[in-house]
Amino acid sequence: MDALILAGRIMFAIFFLNSGVMHLAKREAMAGYLRSSGGLPAILRQNAKVAVVGTGLMLISGAVMVAAGVYGDVGALVLAAFLVPTSFFLHPFWKDTDPAQRQQNQTAFLRNVAYLGTALFLFGVFSTNGSELGFALTGPAW
Repeated sequence: MDALILAGRIMFAIFFLNSGVMHLAKREAMAGYLRSSGGLPAILRQNAKVAVVGTGLMLISGAVMVAAGVYGDVGALVLAAFLVPTSFFLHPFWKDTDPAQRQQNQTAFLRNVAYLGTALFLFGVFSTNGSELGFALTGPAW
């Protein structure tokens, strides 16, 4: 069972690790997308490069923490903290009037909701059973 739990954590983390690396590798393009987003506060649009690098580092650190089981509870919360504002500010499908754009944003929003649910589930698992999870390098942070 421990091997299955580890495999699941790694598979979950791969998405976020890849996204974090892409944030850093393609920060100019990502910053441009962030600036063009109408739903974001002006402070984020004005500091788009910093926001992209910061969120990229959040994604990478959260993914590694969950996959390796190094304070996995904190790693899961870091990923959740990324997903909440991203879902609402970058994928507000309820504002779209174009059906194709609405469908694309709705799919991205619902994907993020599913990942958010998984991150919260992992937080709960790491928080209550962190020291008992096989292949976890540390117990929970609190």
